Amino acid sequence: MRDILVDRVAWERTDRHQSPPQLPGDPEAVKLIDRATGQTIAVQYLLGDLFQKERTLLSRWLRLKVHYPAAGVGNSAARASGMNYPSTVFGYTESKPLRSRWSCSAAHFGSHYPEPSRLLTDMTATFWDITKQHFPEQTEYHETEVRSRVLPNWLIDNQPWTSGIINNTAALPYHKDSGNIGGTLSAMLCIRKGIDGGALHLPEYDYTFAIPDGSLTIFDGQAAWHGVTPLIQHKNGYRFTLVWYAKSGMCKCLAPADEIRRAQRRATPE
Repeated sequence: MRDILVDRVAWERTDRHQSPPQLPGDPEAVKLIDRATGQTIAVQYLLGDLFQKERTLLSRWLRLKVHYPAAGVGNSAARASGMNYPSTVFGYTESKPLRSRWSCSAAHFGSHYPEPSRLLTDMTATFWDITKQHFPEQTEYHETEVRSRVLPNWLIDNQPWTSGIINNTAALPYHKDSGNIGGTLSAMLCIRKGIDGGALHLPEYDYTFAIPDGSLTIFDGQAAWHGVTPLIQHKNGYRFTLVWYAKSGMCKCLAPADEIRRAQRRATPE
């Protein structure tokens, strides 16, 4: 893995629809390090043969069998961020009474698609180990913060991530991941074929990751602005990004039995 020193500059987006231009991305294994602080900012890790079989199976499921809500329809993650794109969530979700989601619960992805859900769960511990390897100080804070605020019932495979989102061939504008627990890291697996573009630009560091197939990109998505460069899709092309993260809303979740009782109270008219 190549270490690259970068300087952070002041940057703000002009509006919420601002997207990166078409930029060439670095396809290699790279670690970005802030020159001033010495802190690791982001890592693009190449999985190689690791989980190759599982990634192939996931690709088939995600392309052929998984349903993605129409952009912004039934997709709270997209609506909350102000971005509309086809996606679906896995892991756990918090309660949202205004949307008649009365309790914290497992995301529907697990019950609708148990096989790919199992594959994602099986990858989680390894991805967390990779994250710890490259972010030793940040992951110590991440793990302490998450485990002190979220019950173990709501952790994916008892690792300090609560939730995930699968983005289906989406060129996302510049944004920050506002729903994360502050100071925690996200890990993004990319599965792609037959598509150009779709690199990840971090404008504050003027650096662009290519996000190749089989890459795992790790960074604090709440702290750093990031956006996806335009996509050029060829016949049957696809680009799925699967992101593991610690969701701040899960800090309010009770034990499952207590969540059921709370849901019954909320759903019962007075």
